[in-house]
Amino acid sequence: MDAWCFEMIYSTILCLGDSLTYPARDPTFLGYPGYLAQDVQEDLGQFCMTINKGVNGETSAQLLFRAYDVIKSYPDCQTAILLIGTNDTKHEVDEKLFKSNLEQIIGICKVFDKKVLISTLPPIKVFGQPTYRQDSDDIRKRYNEVIRNLAEEKDLAMVELGNLPAKYQCDGVHFNTEGSRFVAKKMLKGLKRLK
Repeated sequence: MDAWCFEMIYSTILCLGDSLTYPARDPTFLGYPGYLAQDVQEDLGQFCMTINKGVNGETSAQLLFRAYDVIKSYPDCQTAILLIGTNDTKHEVDEKLFKSNLEQIIGICKVFDKKVLISTLPPIKVFGQPTYRQDSDDIRKRYNEVIRNLAEEKDLAMVELGNLPAKYQCDGVHFNTEGSRFVAKKMLKGLKRLK
């Protein structure tokens, strides 16, 4: 069994993010967090509960505003998954500010002894998404470099979603059911690399 599994009899994973975490377009309403719980149980043979704290439309700053209260509320969670930034592209949040927001969220996780798994952002296809800027995907690519660099600087396990195939998105942004399942499997691999 994996070292990650030995640390607990059961696992509780806190999933932080926006509508990519909250299953905004997944008709099963499970999203990747629900499938991740199933995958942990099947793969590692242990009970797993995922706590989905994704909020539709949220930016990294908005997540930061509520991060302390949310993370503090779940002392039994050993792990936090962070997938945030897609909505920041709508406003072209400065990369330094985006990085600062992520660093503070990660810092709060560390204060409460959470291991952090961070993810890059999947592609944004703006056709049919009038709320996104025409250059949202270019901004996303820059944010992904921030995330990759931050993962290296902070020695965090990271999941790469920057090249997610279009077949896993239902509207150019959100995961469809197959996408949620695919992302869950990638998150499980990421959990096994936690330090």
